[in-house]
Amino acid sequence: RVRSSAASDVYKRQTWDCIYFGNYYQSNSSTKEPIKWRVLSVNGNDAFLLADQNLDAKPYNEEDTDVTWATCTLRTWLNGTFLNTAFTSAEQTAIKNTTVVNEDNPYYGTEGGVNTIDKVYLLSIAEASNTAYGFNGEFGTESGTRVAKNTAYAKECGAWETSEGNGWWWLRSPGDGSRDASSVDDDGDGFYDGGYV
Repeated sequence: RVRSSAASDVYKRQTWDCIYFGNYYQSNSSTKEPIKWRVLSVNGNDAFLLADQNLDAKPYNEEDTDVTWATCTLRTWLNGTFLNTAFTSAEQTAIKNTTVVNEDNPYYGTEGGVNTIDKVYLLSIAEASNTAYGFNGEFGTESGTRVAKNTAYAKECGAWETSEGNGWWWLRSPGDGSRDASSVDDDGDGFYDGGYV
């Protein structure tokens, strides 16, 4: 077990326990390396994990159309290609099937769609502002606890980043319309309106 220290918020500093689990391209596109995960919570034998860095660059959906987490292509990719690339069959068995609640956007009321059952999924607005997980409770404000660096591979795949290597990341919650998904920017600022899928 290692400790990972996130950037300081204005009001507090957050440190997560971290584990390594699975392997994915990070330094380059030819060699897979162990994935570092933040442990957001532990309940008995179950751990809720978030990748410590942005691992890849994908649209929320391959088409510009009305979409929810249940119907987006990013969900299909995460629970198919990514799952099979990053985890052995034994590791996949160890990953719990989770009933994922897809709430409406709390600011705009955009429908979140039906609940899903996933092994791998994105955080929601509520989860990305849950102080029990170590995040700043003010979603629409800059927050060091939500800042994420891109891997070199993610940048190679087209991820935009700042000169410090910070990137944006998708959330599964809808944005201000059904063709938008919420997101977190390079300063850890949560966007209720999100971006085009």
